[in-house]
Amino acid sequence: MRENSELFGKKLYLPAIVEEGFQTGGDEVFAIYQRADGSREEYCYSNLRAESMALVEKLEAMGLKKGDRIALVTAMKPWWYSIYHAALTAGYIMVCIDPGAPMNQIQSMVQETECRCVFLGVDNFRLPRGLEGRIPVMDIAPGFPLRGECERVDILLGSAAPMDERGTFVIFSSGTTGERRKGVLLPGSSVADALEWNGSADSGIYKDIPAYTMHKRDLMLFPPYHIAGLMAATLDIYANTQVIMLEKLTPQVLAGVLQELKPD
Repeated sequence: MRENSELFGKKLYLPAIVEEGFQTGGDEVFAIYQRADGSREEYCYSNLRAESMALVEKLEAMGLKKGDRIALVTAMKPWWYSIYHAALTAGYIMVCIDPGAPMNQIQSMVQETECRCVFLGVDNFRLPRGLEGRIPVMDIAPGFPLRGECERVDILLGSAAPMDERGTFVIFSSGTTGERRKGVLLPGSSVADALEWNGSADSGIYKDIPAYTMHKRDLMLFPPYHIAGLMAATLDIYANTQVIMLEKLTPQVLAGVLQELKPD
């Protein structure tokens, strides 16, 4: 865990602070994944970063380029952090979609944002008509295995229409998935600016006390398809705070984690 004085007081750049967090974390445990059956898995920074760099190579071999959109249809899982690091490293735009949305809406979001790859944490997903076999669909799991037979993005699809070059995320969250749903384009600079502000003395309720102080261990309940989840995940990486994630949120699982792991 790092202190506020080590992290703030300088201009922040999102890809750099995520890389810095992974580098300084090294072989320390970062993510603790509590499964519903009571088993528990731990992942260190270096492990997740190694998967990220291998993923960048895989995606580039599949024909993905800087500025391409990749869809993430998943709840919080440890390998989400590897995709996050990979996207910032290679310059992909992350399209974050609520996996609980109706399937036809998920398909529309993938198609309307012209995604060139999909990462899934759900079952029974099918690509929209016209994209089947033309873009890769991968599991969020170690090695990010392909679900289908597509080895490369179909060159006949061409490049997706350009977005604001500052864009890092497109977020489809609760309240944005109805008939008039909209994706919110979020620049990485906005995330970095918000982290700067939260670490400054100006942000606190009391004079000279920042709004956010570093924790040793956080219980992550915000989903990655919500701005609060992205913000919290980024700050935890940067501060080298351990993150606890739950496969399933039930009273029994929650009580066990609170008693045994004692998050801050």
